[in-house]
Amino acid sequence: MLTQEIRKSSFFKTNCFIFWKQPLSCFEPALIQSCQRGRLHSRKSSLLQGGFILKTRDSSKMSSSLVVCEVDESLKEKLKKFRFRKETNNAAILMKIDMEKQLVILEEEYEDISMDDLRNELPERQPRFIVYSYKYVHADGRVSYPLCFIFSSPMGCKPEQQMMYAGSKNRLVQSADLTKVFETRNVDDLTEEWLKNQLAFFR
Repeated sequence: MLTQEIRKSSFFKTNCFIFWKQPLSCFEPALIQSCQRGRLHSRKSSLLQGGFILKTRDSSKMSSSLVVCEVDESLKEKLKKFRFRKETNNAAILMKIDMEKQLVILEEEYEDISMDDLRNELPERQPRFIVYSYKYVHADGRVSYPLCFIFSSPMGCKPEQQMMYAGSKNRLVQSADLTKVFETRNVDDLTEEWLKNQLAFFR
């Protein structure tokens, strides 16, 4: 059924991202081979957590439909100061995209906030960017203060919002000069245990 829907659709003729939340096994092998030989290919998508993306290989045409937002200058300055903060408690900067201006802006700043409290501040059906300063107590007793970038893109968001946030993420990460970058499609996943599991990959 999925394969029939794809063959009937017009996305073979367009230059755009097509998001499918089904595993690759749902597609006929012949279709997959056709995509790989032709203008389309498939790959795993961390954004969809096990889903797949079919997209055009023509990156020049594809980029014209992918919006990359600028980062507000005042937000850049705030992120720079936040990076060198001297406080040892947990803190967060919550950011959103002004859809009309196509600009990443500050939404809220939090001091002494736990992951549970931060999770409760997030909208259930809208993407958000978060920079979180976390007091991380390692198993051997060492204490560090990693600066974490979290992209929250819950299921049920409007496709145009997801595309704009996903397209702008890397620019924001580069502006903030961050290396610990995590994503989630479920706001409920944002717990301290989840964050520790993500940080476990960074020794």
